[in-house]
Amino acid sequence: MKQKLSLAGLLKLEFGTIGLAFERELLKVVENLRNQPNDTGKRSIQLQMDLVPDKETMGPSGTLSRVLACFAVRVKLPPRRSSTITMNVTPDNELLFNDLSPDEPDQMTIDEATGEVTEGQHRK
Repeated sequence: MKQKLSLAGLLKLEFGTIGLAFERELLKVVENLRNQPNDTGKRSIQLQMDLVPDKETMGPSGTLSRVLACFAVRVKLPPRRSSTITMNVTPDNELLFNDLSPDEPDQMTIDEATGEVTEGQHRK
């Protein structure tokens, strides 16, 4: 059935796939907000509609009777960032970190201090 294009009508196009795409992107935004609540960066959802004249149906005088429409739904999220990790730089230009103390790479565990575990060994 012919209908005038409207915002509500977008939900009916392509059997509702445009509305489903919007809902999927909205879910991504909400998940990102839950996962990164301290990130105050903007989250955006963009619904884009591109329209071009259908040249095949233009009349001889250039009268427009049809257009071709294409839709896209995009989401923009802030990048995922880790916490800041302090690393030492060696003379060989390697970076060393401490997985148990991300803010102090020189921090030693009791096992390392007593020599029971050396660098590269795994604890039992």
